[in-house]
Amino acid sequence: MKKYSVVIFSILMILVFPQFVNASENKLEITVPSVKQERIAPGRDFYIMGNLNLPVNEGDELEINLYPNFYNIPIRTVKVKKNSGIQYVDYPLLSYYGKDRKELLNSMMPDIEIPKRNMGLFTEPSLKAVLSDKSFTAVFHGGIYSNDLDISKLEGITKGEYRLEVLLKDKVGKVKANQSKAIQINHAEKRILARFSPSEHFDNVKEFANNESSEIFLDPFPGYWSPSNYLAEFNGKNLFAEILPKWRLADLLEYQSGLSQFIVYNVSENSATNNVEIGTLEEQQVINNDERIKYYYYNLGDIVVNGKRSKIVPFRKEDKLQLTRVDLDGKDKIEIDEVAKKAETDIDLTDGVLVKANHNIFFNGVVTPIQNKRDELKKYPDNHYEIKNRINSLEYTFYNENGKILLKKDFSVGLSRIINGKERNSIYEFRNQLFIPNEWKGKKVLVRIDGFDKNHKLVAGTHEELHLEVAN
Repeated sequence: MKKYSVVIFSILMILVFPQFVNASENKLEITVPSVKQERIAPGRDFYIMGNLNLPVNEGDELEINLYPNFYNIPIRTVKVKKNSGIQYVDYPLLSYYGKDRKELLNSMMPDIEIPKRNMGLFTEPSLKAVLSDKSFTAVFHGGIYSNDLDISKLEGITKGEYRLEVLLKDKVGKVKANQSKAIQINHAEKRILARFSPSEHFDNVKEFANNESSEIFLDPFPGYWSPSNYLAEFNGKNLFAEILPKWRLADLLEYQSGLSQFIVYNVSENSATNNVEIGTLEEQQVINNDERIKYYYYNLGDIVVNGKRSKIVPFRKEDKLQLTRVDLDGKDKIEIDEVAKKAETDIDLTDGVLVKANHNIFFNGVVTPIQNKRDELKKYPDNHYEIKNRINSLEYTFYNENGKILLKKDFSVGLSRIINGKERNSIYEFRNQLFIPNEWKGKKVLVRIDGFDKNHKLVAGTHEELHLEVAN
C-alpha cells in the first residue's frame, strides 16, 4: 500500500508543481536523506545534503523547502547564497579532535554557519545552510533541540508525509536545477540497536536488518559531521567534528516508540549504543518489555570461531544470560583473528564439555541490560546517560556427581577484544577463566551459573547449567 501511495504522490507533485518536471536529475543530486533513510522521527533535526554538477556563480542562491503532502506552502525553508557565510569553528559546543580548528573553515557543516555580515544571526534556523561550487548542505530543525537556536517561531513538524524540494536559482531567481524527494515523519516500527564496528560485524548487522525488515540508521544525525561519505568533494578527506548534545538528542528521539532489536556485541560503556540508546530505553522503563526491545547475540560468541561463522540469534524469552562456547585454551583477551582461525573450543554445550586437568578453560557468554530504577539513572546536559546498574558478576558453583560442592567462585562480567590491533571493551559479554585442578581428573562436574547486579542481588533469568567431564 505504501508503494502505491508514493506513486500517486509523485503524480500529484507533477500536476501541482509542473515547473519541476523538466529538471535534469544529474545536475542536482540529493544524497541525504539517502535511499531507505527517508523516514525521520517526529521532533528531530535532519540534514539535507547533495552534489552539484553544473556551474555555481556568484549571486546564485540555494533554497530548500519542506512541504506537507499536497500543500504548496512550506513549513520549513532555508536559503543561502554562495560564499555568503563563514563557519563558526570556535563554537563552544563543537568538539574537534584535529590539530587546528582552522581545518574546519571549509567543512560546510551547516550547524555552525553564520552570515558574514551579521554574526548575530547564528541562532536563526532558516540560515543553516552552505553552498559551494560542488555541494550543498543544510539542516532542518524539528523543534526540540534549542541550544543556541531560536525555535520559538518554528511550526511543529507532525507525523505525516512530506516533500523535500531543493532549488538552485540564479541571481534573478530563475531555477537552474532542482530535485525533490518524498520523506515521512514518523517513528520506525522496528529499528536496529547495535555497534557498527568492527566492519565485519557492521556487514552482519546490515544483513540482519535487511532480513528482519528493520531500519538501520546510516545517515548522519545533525551535529555528527563526517562529510566524506556523502559529498563528492570531500572524498578522501578525513574530516570529523561533532556537537554532542545535538546528535545525541537526534539519536535518542529515534528510540521513543516501536521495537528496538539489540544485537549484544562489542558494546562499551561509553558507546552511544549504551549511554544514549539503551539509556533512553532505561529511562522509559521498557528494558523488560518485549514489545519495545528484543535481544540478540552471536551464537558462537564471536563473528567467526575456528573457521565457522556465527549466526545472530535471539535470546529466549525472559532469558538474560546465554553461554556461547567454552574455549579449551587461549588468552584472557580475545584476539578475533586468532579465534577465527584456530580456536580450540567446544561450541556445542548441550552434550557437555570434555576438558583436561591442569589446564585453563574459558567460559564465554553474553548478558542483557537490566532495568534500572529511576534513581539509578542520570541524564547529563549533553544527552548521554549514566546507567548505574547492570549484571556485574557471575557466581559459578561446581558440583561432583554426589552433589558435593567442589568449588564456588565469582567472576566479573565484561571482556576485552583485540580488534585491528586495539583493545576494545565490552560490558555485556564475559570470558571467565578457570584452572581445572589435578584432583578433578576423571570426574564429572556440574556447573551452575547465576548472575548478580552491582548490589549483589540475584538477577532472574541468568541461571545456566552445563556439564564438564575431566579426562583421566
